[in-house]
Amino acid sequence: MSEAHGESHLPTYKRIILMLGGLTVVEFVISFWMHGQIPGVGTFPFMAGVLLLIGLAFWKAVLVARFFMHVKYDPGVLAFLAVTPLILAAPFLLLAGFDLVKGPNL
Repeated sequence: MSEAHGESHLPTYKRIILMLGGLTVVEFVISFWMHGQIPGVGTFPFMAGVLLLIGLAFWKAVLVARFFMHVKYDPGVLAFLAVTPLILAAPFLLLAGFDLVKGPNL
């Protein structure tokens, strides 16, 4: 495998894969903790857990997009186009979180 085919990027890819696996384990622990399935430990606050899980999922999505979809090497305009829907969706995610906690009658 020559350097042009990604041999020099292999350590970076391995590190990203380990980070994604570690973040997935953290997500599982938070999920079990939120549902009180860890013996000897109380439950994690539901809304805080949901927000934390959303943040971790966003972080994982950014890692995948930057390194495996090669957005890191694209011009800034393309990265802006990729991020714009996330920015536009943020208010809807916030409203969905309130709806989840308080119900439809805010």
